[in-house]
Amino acid sequence: MKCLLFSGALVGVVSLASLFGLYYASKVYDHPLDFRPLQPVAHRDTVVNETHPPLYEDLDFQELSLPQHDASLPYPEGGGGTYFFPANRLWGVDFSDAFQEHLLLAYIAYKANRSFVFTPFTLGSNLSEPYSIKGGNTVPSRIPWHAFVEGPAFGDAFPPGDQAPRAVRREYWDTVCRWPKTIKASSFSFGLWNPKNQNIADVTNDWVKNWTDFQADAAKSYWFRAFTRQGVTEVYEDFIRSPIITQLRWSPLVESAIQQNLRTFLPFVSPLSPSSSNTLQSYKGLLVVHLRMGDFDVQCYKFHKESTQARGWSELPDIPDKFDPPAEEEWEARHDYYYKSCSPSFYQIINKLKAIRESDQGRGIRSLYLMSDGTLDYLKNLAIVLVEDAGWEFVSTSRDMVYDPEQLFVSQAVELAIAQRAELFLGNGVRTLFPTAYVQDVTS
Repeated sequence: MKCLLFSGALVGVVSLASLFGLYYASKVYDHPLDFRPLQPVAHRDTVVNETHPPLYEDLDFQELSLPQHDASLPYPEGGGGTYFFPANRLWGVDFSDAFQEHLLLAYIAYKANRSFVFTPFTLGSNLSEPYSIKGGNTVPSRIPWHAFVEGPAFGDAFPPGDQAPRAVRREYWDTVCRWPKTIKASSFSFGLWNPKNQNIADVTNDWVKNWTDFQADAAKSYWFRAFTRQGVTEVYEDFIRSPIITQLRWSPLVESAIQQNLRTFLPFVSPLSPSSSNTLQSYKGLLVVHLRMGDFDVQCYKFHKESTQARGWSELPDIPDKFDPPAEEEWEARHDYYYKSCSPSFYQIINKLKAIRESDQGRGIRSLYLMSDGTLDYLKNLAIVLVEDAGWEFVSTSRDMVYDPEQLFVSQAVELAIAQRAELFLGNGVRTLFPTAYVQDVTS
């Protein structure tokens, strides 16, 4: 049995952004979330309150019942298989952050021909309880990934002819890997923390070599700010061509929410049937804009102070807008540049979107969807000005979407799918949602 457990900081990234924010990593935990064996949601002793959020028991059971959860299967699966379990995963963060991390970790495991061990998308720290409190609201402590997305990174089959071992849930891994080989962050060489002399492709290859040889007591992982470095693009071509990305598809729950709200954000077309393959429908005439509000002006100060750069995927040559702030000695100009990119003012947003509508790229764009956590009044006023002063024909926002209880907790995936399918998408290259949407759009 060749079981690897990583118990240090792997990758740290944080929540969604705005036009589009500049955050790289504020939640990097030095300890695993919970090392005790997990129990299926439906089997917990805690009484489930029917007035509380859904727990997605059927999807949880579906993941726990994956056919590869069988110790009698031949190598490289089963009781004699090879596995990789990253114990220190992101939790308590937004979907796009955890999603991007999950895909990259699954990609490393795939390259090393190891079965990727995953846990549900986790919102709460106490996994022994079905519910947690986040932002003053009651939320499910964890949500099975199949509520959001499907594909080999989440335990579904690889395409025909690909013999890679399938991903498994941690609950199964606990039964077949009782004495895993543990790799701790503290044992890593300086390359983990100072990546100047080592690009992301080299780090990935080192992982694969160490796992294949199964020799070194230490291995190298992604530096926790990897997503903010241009170097992450060095694995891009191989990454997007791997089945980890090419076989991704949105869940039926996400697709149902999109179809239910289609006329809300795209009123000029007839409802389309949900996509049944990786050839996704495109929403012609739609521009999606991600506007992060809340406390993001405070975060912008940190981005400027720490000279945070564009999110790695956003440095790809096909991205038209580049993040190129003035030199550090030009403090005032640099400050204005960061804030315009990170937390634009009301009229900076208006002017940017008016310029897009009047550009060649904006020709034929009729609908504008504002993906935002802004207040209802702010977004309503913004929509009015965009129609009356900036000439937009139709404007809708996140506040206009209608969800049932199960759809509500996958709404970030719903909006990411909409952004992926839009004809144009305006994002902030230093945030996770923009590069994640871009990678998916390219592969679809």
